[in-house]
Amino acid sequence: MTFEEYAEDWIRRQSRGWAQNSEKRVRSDMRTHIIPRLGSRKVGTFTSIALDDFILSMAQGKRDPALDGRRQESHRGRLRPPPPAATHTRVPPAR
Repeated sequence: MTFEEYAEDWIRRQSRGWAQNSEKRVRSDMRTHIIPRLGSRKVGTFTSIALDDFILSMAQGKRDPALDGRRQESHRGRLRPPPPAATHTRVPPAR
């Protein structure tokens, strides 16, 4: 099962008590930010490093290089250009 399939099933199960706008927002956030990066990955293949890298890139506002050149939708629904390319150096967690 891919993460995209799992996410769709999760939303279907979790959204029963949500307001309609909440479900739309979650689906939009998943489609915009998460599915392009993790959607095709098999659920059993996630590692802590892969998740740390994804979370770090989201916190820094970075996108997947494969999506560079595409316009992305802001949280208010307006189109904006992708952010400029930046270098990324992964800092290992402190032990």
